Amino acid sequence: ISIVNEQTFSNLTELEKLDLSANKFTYIQPSTFSGLSQLKELKLFIGEVSKIDPGTFSNLPKLRMLDLHTNLIADIKAGTFSDLPELTILLLSANKIRDIQLGAFSNLPRLDQINLNQNLLTTIHPGTFSDLPKLTSLGLDKNPWHCDCRIANFTKTITAQHPNIPTSTFEKQAIKNQIICETPSDHHGKPFGNINPVDLICKKTPKIVIFENSKGDRLVQGGTLHLVCEASGTPVPDITVTLPSGLNATVESGGRVTVGVNGTITIRDVTAADAGQYICTATNPVGS
Repeated sequence: ISIVNEQTFSNLTELEKLDLSANKFTYIQPSTFSGLSQLKELKLFIGEVSKIDPGTFSNLPKLRMLDLHTNLIADIKAGTFSDLPELTILLLSANKIRDIQLGAFSNLPRLDQINLNQNLLTTIHPGTFSDLPKLTSLGLDKNPWHCDCRIANFTKTITAQHPNIPTSTFEKQAIKNQIICETPSDHHGKPFGNINPVDLICKKTPKIVIFENSKGDRLVQGGTLHLVCEASGTPVPDITVTLPSGLNATVESGGRVTVGVNGTITIRDVTAADAGQYICTATNPVGS
């Protein structure tokens, strides 16, 4: 099969398992799986899929397992895997993934296992998996990791946010054992856990990459406004958002304005004073 048309399966409302593996289609239409409200397993492995749009799988409320291993996927955009309340297993190994945007894995309250083995990842943002409360298994083996302080920040965050993921250096699946350094040359071939943190120092001035109204919310009194401020920098910069009122909010802030570790900003119970200019500032020891 080289093409799957939109709504091809729309009449199969009771279907629970669908296997489309070993085919030649490169793109999945956003509404391809519309109507499959009872689907629990979807297999798309060993194919030529190179692009997945955000929301492609959002019409599958009962989906538990999604297998996309051995395809040609190069990046995962925000919202690509989101709003799948029953998903527990996501298999993405043996693709060409180089970049995973913040928010790629969101609103997945039951996701237990992600396999990203054998891709082209060199680094990864610490907040990539922060919205996955049930995560216990994370495969990161056989990627060309660049071992610097960014990887140190990532492993530290994963350990803090997901205590059920193995951490002991004696456990093969521990994150520090899975990450084998490709670069720099003096760390080539070493497990990350065997490197002295002192040798992983790196610095890069913060830069705002994205600052936008993430859900296109209108400013409605009493409503909720969702923003996202994504910044690059080494070490990972802290985010501060300044509201039109002059109030500053950070990750430590509470109340109706909250800032997540992944750069998501939520303003609840919007008032007239919330209309105006918002400023996002990223700061690390190098600067802001």
